[in-house]
Amino acid sequence: MGQQYTVYRIVTSARNKNFKEYMENYGFQHYLTGVIKITAFESDYYIATVTHSYRDIRVNDQLMPYKPRSPKVYLSESQEGILGQIITNEDRDRMFGDNVIAFIDKGRKDGIKTGQFYSVFYQEEHGLKFSDKKMGGLLTPIDFGNLLVLDTEEETATVLVTYSEKDMYPTVNIRTPIK
Repeated sequence: MGQQYTVYRIVTSARNKNFKEYMENYGFQHYLTGVIKITAFESDYYIATVTHSYRDIRVNDQLMPYKPRSPKVYLSESQEGILGQIITNEDRDRMFGDNVIAFIDKGRKDGIKTGQFYSVFYQEEHGLKFSDKKMGGLLTPIDFGNLLVLDTEEETATVLVTYSEKDMYPTVNIRTPIK
């Protein structure tokens, strides 16, 4: 008695079909719904109390051992040379902004650590024309958001969008902040 478990469900669907194949390359998401504590055992089932609820807990949600995490995030220097993308946000919305949990395609193997900040940016292509010749190329990147790394996996990381001047979406670019 007294054991704690995190309640979750596995999310594999995407609201935006355009990004479904992209997101599937990174596996599946554990959508955390709450924490329970075992309070009693009957002959063929356990009784538990919900100690934390993050969203609705449903029949057939699954359990994993509870791993306590500190609410404190200590800032650390961002890894140089990072260039990646946002995979999706926690609720799989087509567009999102400030104060949203999201996932990026960089992780521990890339030097990503809890407490690092990264910039969200876009970079447009120009089509300048000189005489009869069209010259193509990329314009200077424009930062429009910031991410704080909350947790890391080997190839991905969980981030908090701390600032956004415009909507974000899956596949938007991220990079090491300019100093």
